[in-house]
Amino acid sequence: MRGNETETERLILDRLREEDKRDYFENISHDRKVPETFICRYAETMEEFDFSSYPQREDIFAVRLEETGKLIGIILYFDEKDGACEIGCGIGSRYWNRGCVTEAAPEARLRLLFHGERGFEARNGKMRDEVQPLFRTGAGIFGADAGSHLLLHRKG
Repeated sequence: MRGNETETERLILDRLREEDKRDYFENISHDRKVPETFICRYAETMEEFDFSSYPQREDIFAVRLEETGKLIGIILYFDEKDGACEIGCGIGSRYWNRGCVTEAAPEARLRLLFHGERGFEARNGKMRDEVQPLFRTGAGIFGADAGSHLLLHRKG
């Protein structure tokens, strides 16, 4: 782990950056298969894709290929309350069935559960040492998403 990055065997989890716009567009917002497994707004062109608020969001972990640094997807958390939250993953379809979410999701979950991290910086005006760790995470699955069903069965 370097600074605010977490490395796995093949991936890096860190913050979204302004320069990720094209990768995010190509792998999530312009990939017609992604909405089958992840709630996102499809964009036909880069001009209609508004990425401006994404790099400032602290509820998103960028998922990158370690070899190239290319953004291939995101893991985000939401509905945080009473020590629990739900996580969601949006990965470009060309990276499906390669174990990317199997590798990345547990790392994001560990950061949320055991380190009290919500993104990579202060959250809601509180510094990390003031943010309480979560005790539980969950995930909803789109009905036809067999890969996510298998992931949750194996990893919990």
